Amino acid sequence: GCPGSTKPASNTTPASNAPSGCASIQSITEWPQTTCTVLGGRLSAQAAAASGADNVVMMGLGRDKERLELSHKLGATHTVVVDEEDARERIREITNGRMADTVIDVSGAGPEIVNGGITLLKKRGKMLCTARKKGAVPFDFDRFNQYQIRMLGTRGHSYESVELALGLMKSRKFPLDLISTHIFGLRDVDHALRMVGGELKERSIHATIEPWK
Repeated sequence: GCPGSTKPASNTTPASNAPSGCASIQSITEWPQTTCTVLGGRLSAQAAAASGADNVVMMGLGRDKERLELSHKLGATHTVVVDEEDARERIREITNGRMADTVIDVSGAGPEIVNGGITLLKKRGKMLCTARKKGAVPFDFDRFNQYQIRMLGTRGHSYESVELALGLMKSRKFPLDLISTHIFGLRDVDHALRMVGGELKERSIHATIEPWK
C-alpha cells in the first residue's frame, strides 16, 4: 500500500496546464477589472481567479452540472449552461453589456466552439485556445477582423507553471481534492477513461489511478 492519498498529487499536471495558459494570456491582458470566460476547464477557472480576474464565468453543458457546481468552489463567480441558456446574452448581462475581456477554450468540443467563443468577446478581446479540435476549423474571419480579436494557442506547461501549481495546491486556497472523484486500480483504467469521457451513465470529473490498488 501507499500511505496517504494520491488524489492531490494527481492534480499536479492539469493544475500546471491551467497556470501556464493564464500566464500566456496574462502577457496580453490586464486581469484586474476583467471578465474571463472559460469554456470547459475548471482548473483554468481557478487559475484565472488566482490571477485576479474579477469575473470568472464557467461554461458547460447541462450534463456537466456537477462539474459546473464545483467550479464555484474553484473560483468561478458565474456558471452558464450553454445548451439551456443563451451564452452571449448571459455574458452581456454579467458584464452590463461590455462582454468578456478574455475567453479561454479548454473544451474538447468541435471546431464550432472557436467561433462561438469569439462572439463572447468585447472589441479587442483576447482568446486563448488550449484544446485540439482534431480537424480544420471553419473560422469567422470577418468577426475576428472587425472586432480586432487577439488569439493565442498554447499547449502543455512549463517548469514555472508547475511551481505555481504546487504553490497554489500548498496554499489550500481552493479545494483541489474535490476534482478527483474516483480512484481506480490499473485493471480498471479503461473503465476510468470511459467514465471521465462521458461514455458511461456513471459520471466522473477526474479519476486517479493507484497502481497498487
